[in-house]
Amino acid sequence: VGLADCKFEIDDKNQPWWVVTTFQPTIMWSGEKITGVAVVNPFNGDIKFQELGKIDAWIDRVIPESYVQKYLDWWGLYASHGYWNTWWGFKDVVEPEDSILIYGSDGQPDWVTGTTSRSAGDESLISFVYTNSHTGKSTLYKTGGGSTDEAVINAVNKNQDIQYKHLH
Repeated sequence: VGLADCKFEIDDKNQPWWVVTTFQPTIMWSGEKITGVAVVNPFNGDIKFQELGKIDAWIDRVIPESYVQKYLDWWGLYASHGYWNTWWGFKDVVEPEDSILIYGSDGQPDWVTGTTSRSAGDESLISFVYTNSHTGKSTLYKTGGGSTDEAVINAVNKNQDIQYKHLH
C-alpha cells in the first residue's frame, strides 16, 4: 500500500484530521489505483482506514488532483486511437489543464478539468471533465471550442443563478 496527498481537513464537529490517500500499484510499481484513505488524529496519532466507497461525507479530497491529472493525461493520449498513435499519428490527442475543486448542487466535491489539444498553436477548449473526488467517477462534457478562458466565462455567465442574481 502506498500513501499520497496528505491533506488537513476538519470534520462536521470541528475536529481536525490529516487525510492521506492510500493506493495500490496495478502494474509493477506504477499504475496506482486508489484504495481509500487513512484518517489520522493529529492529537494522539490514531489512524483509521476507510475503504473507497465507504468514506465519511466530510472528507473532501479522496482522489488527489495529481491523480486526476495523471488519469486524464493517459486518457487523452490513448483513448482516441490507442498506443501506436502516440508514436506515429498523434491524431486527436488531448491533454488536461489544471483542475479546480468545486462543490456541486448535490454537495459532492468534484474536480473540474478542461481538456485541450496538445498542439502548441491551439488553445481551444475541447471538453470539461467532472471527476467526483469521493468515487473517482468522471463525466465528460464536450464544448464547442473557443479559448479556454472565454469558454469558462461563457459557461458561467449562461448559468441561470448567475443571470438571476446579476453576478459577473
